[in-house]
This record gives sequence, C-alpha cells and structure tokens, in this order.
Amino acid sequence: MLFALSKIFWLLFSPVSLLVLSFLFGLLGLLIDRLFYRPWAWRWGRRLLLGGALAFLAMALLPLDVLLLRPLEERFPQVTALPAGVDGVVVLGGALSPSGSQVRGAPQVNGAGERIFAMLE
Repeated sequence: MLFALSKIFWLLFSPVSLLVLSFLFGLLGLLIDRLFYRPWAWRWGRRLLLGGALAFLAMALLPLDVLLLRPLEERFPQVTALPAGVDGVVVLGGALSPSGSQVRGAPQVNGAGERIFAMLE
C-alpha cells in the first residue's frame, strides 16, 4: 500500500509533472476567464503559465543539475591512499554495458566506466 502511494505521490509531484500541471491549470484559468468572465481566473492562469514557462526555461538553460549535485559529490574527500588494512572494495554498478558486451564478447564500459578504472588503481 505504501509503495503504491509513494509512486502516486512521485507521479504528481515530480518536477516535470509540476510543470505540466502548472501549464494545464494556467490554460484552465484562461479558459474559465474566456467562458465565464472571471478576472481572478485570468490572473491566476497567467501567473501559472508564466511561472511554468520561467521554470521550464531555468531547467533547460541553467546548469541546475550541476549546482544541486556538486555539494553531494564534494561532501566527502576523495581517498588518495588506502589504509593498511582493507578488507574489501565496493564499486558502484552501472559502469558496464550489457548489450555492448554481449555483441562484442568482451566487457564494454559506458560513461560511468571511470568507476571500474578508479578501483583498479
């Protein structure tokens, strides 16, 4: 039950869904004003359309992903020298390309291949 609720919540409140809802409610406000002459609907519709358009432009033109991820990536310093007693190394997955590896018969790495090579150093 909680799993389904979390999926529904993310479907409604993901950034892309909020942009689409902003556009839809903005158009609905303009339509209500056109059909029933409600000045408040025109004001809110215009605000939602303008806000959605500005948010879309900001997401498209500004490097928001870099600005949001940089504090997470720099939270911990990179390890330059390993300690004397290392019991194991954890390497994050997603660096190998299964389809390319199957076609060529040898392991093929994708854009995250530096994980594998950093572990080998």
